[in-house]
Amino acid sequence: MAKNAPPKKPRNPQSAETQSVSAPIVGTGWKAFFRRPATISVILAAITFAVFSPALLADFVNYDDADYASANRHVQSGLSWENIRWAFTTGHASNWHPVTWLSHMLDCQLFGTGPKAMHGMNIGFHALNAVLLFVILPGTRFTLNRSLGFPSARMCSARSSCSSHSERTHGTSDRRQTA
Repeated sequence: MAKNAPPKKPRNPQSAETQSVSAPIVGTGWKAFFRRPATISVILAAITFAVFSPALLADFVNYDDADYASANRHVQSGLSWENIRWAFTTGHASNWHPVTWLSHMLDCQLFGTGPKAMHGMNIGFHALNAVLLFVILPGTRFTLNRSLGFPSARMCSARSSCSSHSERTHGTSDRRQTA
């Protein structure tokens, strides 16, 4: 390149400030509506609930749900100071995870001891995880590619509806991996 050559013009005449990844989405109509992050978040949650809703009809799993919910007297009796202390001091079921114990206790306190509410909460946690993943993925949430849409939304919907995650919603004990 010659010493006195003029600087090359950028291909896109917009300044760097207007090309920010967090620029607001502009437009009207249904296409703009479906490009809003809030709309995509609701769609991700709905997809997750639709895929895993059959778990609401399932019973407890015989593998280790008895240790975590169906036959655990601390969990079945709900939240109390004694049970909270137990959750933080026990190594029951060979794990120490007080938040999981407390969430199961809260389920029993609010909804009773049946499996439907616990499965529903697991599905809710799974849907929330899909939305949170979509929201926190750095630099991809507002990537507007007209032909591809939102890469993070596609990835989150694939992850949240993958059949390998059915264990986390059908077995109440697998909340330790979901929450």
